[in-house]
Amino acid sequence: MDKFTNHMGLLLGITLGIIAMSFIAVIEMNGEERAAQEQIRIELDAQKLRDQELQDAQREAEEAAKAIPETINGLFIGFDTSGGLTDVLMVGHIDPKENKVQLISIPRDLEIYFDEEPFKTIKENNPNNRIAHAKINNIYSLIGWDERALEDVRLIAEGITGLEIDYIMTIDTSGLREVVDAVGGVEFDVPQRMYYMDPVQDLHIDLQPGLQHLDGDKAEQLVRYRKYKMGDLQRIQVQQAFIAAMVDQVLGSRDFNQISKLVSKGYKYIDTDFGMVVMLKYAEFFFNLELEHVLSPENMITIPSYGELVDERWMQYFELEEAREAVDSLINNENASTD
Repeated sequence: MDKFTNHMGLLLGITLGIIAMSFIAVIEMNGEERAAQEQIRIELDAQKLRDQELQDAQREAEEAAKAIPETINGLFIGFDTSGGLTDVLMVGHIDPKENKVQLISIPRDLEIYFDEEPFKTIKENNPNNRIAHAKINNIYSLIGWDERALEDVRLIAEGITGLEIDYIMTIDTSGLREVVDAVGGVEFDVPQRMYYMDPVQDLHIDLQPGLQHLDGDKAEQLVRYRKYKMGDLQRIQVQQAFIAAMVDQVLGSRDFNQISKLVSKGYKYIDTDFGMVVMLKYAEFFFNLELEHVLSPENMITIPSYGELVDERWMQYFELEEAREAVDSLINNENASTD
C-alpha cells in the first residue's frame, strides 16, 4: 500500500472521528436542552400551582370577608378607679343574620349566693373563691383581681342571663375618657343636674342638664353619677343611653375608613380576649346596619330585680327564672319591658 493510500486512510479516519464526535456532541446537547426544557416546564407548572393557590386563597379571603359574621355574646365590664370593682356589667348580643344588636345590663348590686345554682359549681371549681355571698360588683376583687376572678365573673353573667359568653372586654375610667375623646366627644342630653364631690375617690361631678357635647372627662362624670331618685337602675338607663348615642354618632359618619381608624385607635384603651381582626369584622357589620337598628330602646333591658334594706345594708335580689325570661323575650323580639 503506497503512501497516498495511507494518507487517504488517515484522513478518512480523522474525518469519521470528527463526524462521530460531532454526532455525540449533538446528542449530548440535545439531552441537555431537553433536561433544561424539562426543568423549565417543571418550574412553570410549579409557578402555575402557586398562582392558583394564591388565587384560591384570595378568593376564600374575599368570600370570608363577605360572609355574615357569627352570632356572639360579649361581656362588657367597666371598672371603677380602683380597678377592683366591676361597676358596669353589660352583655351584648350580636346576631348578624337577624340584624340584631341587643344589650343586657346587670345591676352592680345584685346579691350572688354561691351555695345556690347555677353559681354553686363556680365556687366548687375555683379554690380561690371562698365567698358565701356578695354583691356582684365586689366579686372580682374578693376573689383575687386576676384572670380566674374575671372568669368567675363571666360564669356568673352566663348563669344570670342563660347566654354563653364568647368574649370579654374590660375598660377602666381612664380608658373610657380616652375612647370618648378618640371619637371626638359625644352629643348627649344630660337628664338632670348632676353634682357630687368625693375627694377620697378623686370623684368630682358637676354637669348641667340638657343637650351638650361631652368630652372624656364629662362622660366619666355622667356614667359614674349615682344620686338618682330611682338609684342604680336609673344610672343603668343613662349608661345605656350614652352608649347608644356614642355608637350612633360614630356610625353616623357613614365613612368606614374613618370608623376603622377610630376602632383601631380605641382598641388600645381596652383589654379583651378577641383580636383586632374580629373587632373590625363586627365593626363592618355595625356599619352596614340601619341606624335605627343599633341599640334602640327596645333592644336594651336591665335584669329585673328588687331591693330592700336588711340590717342597714341595701340588698338587691333577683329571681333566676324571671331574669332568664326577660333575656329570652328580648332576644326573641317579644319587646319585654323590665323597667
